[in-house]
Amino acid sequence: MPSNFNKIISEDPKMLRCLNIAANIARTEATIMLRGETGSGKIPKNIISI
Repeated sequence: MPSNFNKIISEDPKMLRCLNIAANIARTEATIMLRGETGSGKIPKNIISI
């Protein structure tokens, strides 16, 4: 798991895959939009800090 996600605790393969995708996107100049209900687990602060 990317080091900037050290405050996220998960062993779920789908969540780990999501975090790895987020880390890969964060290394680019891409603009992203995160959508989801409040409290659904969006992770923008972690993406920005990579």
